Amino acid sequence: MERKVSIVCPVAESVPPKAFRDALGMVAYSVRNGIEIIDIGVTERELIDEARNNLVTTFLATSTEWLFWMDADMILPKETIVELFNVAEEKNAKIVTGIYYQRKGKNLPVLWSRGVETEESGVSGEGSPKAKVNKYCGAYMFPHPDKKEPFPVHAAGFGCVLVHRSVFETLDYPWFKFIKGQCSEDFYFFVNAKEAGFTAWA
Repeated sequence: MERKVSIVCPVAESVPPKAFRDALGMVAYSVRNGIEIIDIGVTERELIDEARNNLVTTFLATSTEWLFWMDADMILPKETIVELFNVAEEKNAKIVTGIYYQRKGKNLPVLWSRGVETEESGVSGEGSPKAKVNKYCGAYMFPHPDKKEPFPVHAAGFGCVLVHRSVFETLDYPWFKFIKGQCSEDFYFFVNAKEAGFTAWA
């Protein structure tokens, strides 16, 4: 697998110093461990779905195979990109998300399933009642406390995701779309990618 990647980050406001520090550390570690960083792209104060679509458009104008997404407030381990590539290679996956948790409320994992339970993860019930009428709804997935094997997910956030260009080339524009009262832009992407035959792994 050719480990060449562009890194993109939609920016709405100032970037926390720790997030900036750790992003630089992640880039340095990736380069030292065989990852070629081709480009780094950002947007500034755009609506999130527009920002993501603009970043994809710019990316597809290049020949780079992989796109790594991070949010501006994410504090990521230095091994993040290397580990995501390892999973992509192991599972022959085109979408791999890191596992992270909400900062507010119950600190739930930013992973969802439509009631499908795997050996490596648990699902909180069979999904919310809304899932019966809204294909973008699902139930939280909880990584198994004693296992570290990758597992498939229905949807995730977009704060730490590695995506191959073939996913965007397959899906119709817009790749991201916020639909009020129905879905966020990241759910829109994941659900449509799954319907197109792509399995996301965590």
